[in-house]
Amino acid sequence: MIIPTLVVTVLVAVLIPMASAETETETDPAILHKLATEAQIHVEEQIQESDAPQVWNLLNNGTAHVNFILNATTVEESSDHFLAAMEAFRQAVEIMGKDTPIEDISDYSERLERDARYFEQLLYLVDAYDMSIDVAELEGLFSTARAMLQDNDGDVEEVLDSIALGIESLREEITVVATEKEQERAIQYAQEYLIQLDRFLEVADDSDIPDDVIEEIQALRSKLEEATQSDVIVSIILEIISIKEGLSLDTVDQLQLWGLQLEDTVRQFWIDDKIDDAEYTSALVTLEKCRFFLDIEEIDEAETLLDELNNWLVDIEG
Repeated sequence: MIIPTLVVTVLVAVLIPMASAETETETDPAILHKLATEAQIHVEEQIQESDAPQVWNLLNNGTAHVNFILNATTVEESSDHFLAAMEAFRQAVEIMGKDTPIEDISDYSERLERDARYFEQLLYLVDAYDMSIDVAELEGLFSTARAMLQDNDGDVEEVLDSIALGIESLREEITVVATEKEQERAIQYAQEYLIQLDRFLEVADDSDIPDDVIEEIQALRSKLEEATQSDVIVSIILEIISIKEGLSLDTVDQLQLWGLQLEDTVRQFWIDDKIDDAEYTSALVTLEKCRFFLDIEEIDEAETLLDELNNWLVDIEG
């Protein structure tokens, strides 16, 4: 029997609000992917077999991040991969540019438009992260560069260099904020995952799961409780998930775990005023009935009640 997974969606929606709801502007991963792909193609068109291995490594690194943009699970992850890809491509072009100086004014124009597209996307991220940054000076440099190109002024390269420095500074500011938000999200997720993990361990204590496996999960739980770095948090949670996926709980244990998860969701809905006191009490009574049915091994009755309760919660959240 496969236990419905809708409850997981409910828990995530209640305890971990989607990051897109934290800002009024959502960054579209498709736009990020398109822009990063353009930058990738630009590097691929310029790179030569004789270029240094560092250039090829930067291209490969940037390309990997481009591929991750659309596969990310959150808007923030897409933005992080976009920034990483663009930085890798920028460094690759910079290294190649040291050996191939620009001579044609049309190359300056192409460089300006490429930087302008990158700048617009960075502004999009500034808005998405609700940052307060004065970009008036940088916008002025773009206007100056366009006027100089229109006049075929070869001195525009100095202005373009200033634009590049300004864009790099802006990117660094965004990266700092993005890293901070990623860490905040990871810590919050870890706190909520610990609640679910404790529920799982309650069921595991009364199951046939080997003691050494339970001890391993408990050890990882302690590490997760102390972790503060996002990459460490993600690594620990993935390791726990891998262990849990290798276990086979019997039907009663699965239903008990599902009931505990639903109880957490009901409590959170009540705290958030999504359900009133009467509805909260009724839900707790339903859960108590489920526990009774499981004690006497009336599996179908317990599963029916849990399924109805889960659907009710999904309807409220939806």
